[in-house]
Amino acid sequence: MLEQINQIAQSNPEYAIAIAFIFAFIESLPFIGSFFPGMLTMPPIGWLMASGVIPGWQTFSLIIVGAMLGDYVGFFIGYAFRDVAHKKASIYNKLHWLSAGESFIQHHGPLSIIIGRFIGPFRSSVPLFAGIFKMNSTHFSLAALPSVFLWAVVHLSPGAFIAWFNFDIFAQTSLIINVLMLTCLGACCCALFFSNQLASSSKIESLLTVVCHRIRQPLAMRPVILRVILLIIGLALASLTIINGGTDTINQAVFALISSQHAPIVQLSLIHTAICYIPFVLLLTALLSIVLAYQDKYDIALQLFLSVSIAFIVCFALKYLIHYPRPSHVSALLGNQSLPSGHSCITTAFILSYMMPDHQSNSYRSILSLAFIVLTMASRVLIGAHWISDVVVGWMIGYLAYQISLLITPLMPVNLLRSLTNYYHFQRSSTIVAGLSHIGIIATYACISLLYAMLTNKLSVGPYLI
Repeated sequence: MLEQINQIAQSNPEYAIAIAFIFAFIESLPFIGSFFPGMLTMPPIGWLMASGVIPGWQTFSLIIVGAMLGDYVGFFIGYAFRDVAHKKASIYNKLHWLSAGESFIQHHGPLSIIIGRFIGPFRSSVPLFAGIFKMNSTHFSLAALPSVFLWAVVHLSPGAFIAWFNFDIFAQTSLIINVLMLTCLGACCCALFFSNQLASSSKIESLLTVVCHRIRQPLAMRPVILRVILLIIGLALASLTIINGGTDTINQAVFALISSQHAPIVQLSLIHTAICYIPFVLLLTALLSIVLAYQDKYDIALQLFLSVSIAFIVCFALKYLIHYPRPSHVSALLGNQSLPSGHSCITTAFILSYMMPDHQSNSYRSILSLAFIVLTMASRVLIGAHWISDVVVGWMIGYLAYQISLLITPLMPVNLLRSLTNYYHFQRSSTIVAGLSHIGIIATYACISLLYAMLTNKLSVGPYLI
């Protein structure tokens, strides 16, 4: 597609010049221009100009003329129909739009034309408001010309830089897609970090409020809903990027960094991995859920069980759907279902649900939880069982399962669970179960896991050394 555009532009440069003029004109028209963002339409033209496919100064001049014409059209439409605009705004209860536009124009004067050029979807409406509120036409013209010039330079520059650095944009389509997906993934991670603040912003808060009402959740769960949405988007982006080879460089770099690991490091990693052996973690989850239910902690029991169950189902569905290869030296031993890391996924879901059932991120529990999760992820990479991308995606699934459990648990029939435990609540057995120490259960579990790993030779470092 891109190569065809390049060939057409080389064969008919006058078409490309005309398209540049039309894009600049349309982008400056009121309302319509909002659907033709310059950051998408202008960089390819800048690339064609810098590559010499189309004449640079001639094209640049026509872009300036086209954008100026669009601004003038908006200005004179606003001036000619200013009375109609006030009447329509009154009829449709949109007077606050005019008030906001008038305040902006009066506060900044002619400078508002320059500022308005870079305010996203409202950029094309600023000349219209300038006309509605009868800005002096000379002042408008003196402000419109530098605003159009700056706009053209800013939006043409990315394409020009690509051409000047001899970057073959047509041969690097896959790279561009990966960079875009990684950029969006980074934005999701940043938004996830600031999810509490974002959930309280006016527009997002109103949207999340509607979602809460639809899925019967209290308004206090708005940050959780936002995190679930961001994690689903981030998980999709991460999976697509990995499948498309976007993380191969990072994976290989980390693999090369740890390829000279020493036996003691591998041994410690294997010990930690043995403690997080997935079948045993599932049994521990079931046991602790039963104990918590007998101790009248039904919400925590349900949340723990649901979180680990969701993580297990999603993780292994992706494993056998994607079939992503492991590092070559362990593929014969562990198979090729590398993405995502099951240990990282299940451990994250278990630790967060058990250690932080109320999401108390400021307590000592969060420090212990984070440390154990990071150690689990690191141990899987250090023994070469997984790529770094595998453990990151595993963590994302585990965290997503934990957040979903926070939403589902209040909707579950806790009274049914309570009646079941009461039905089987024999005096002797209930006293024994209710008196079980969680620390004792976990310590016993760790000993059994290590003993099993020793008996099955899972602590042998030989297969994991490169």
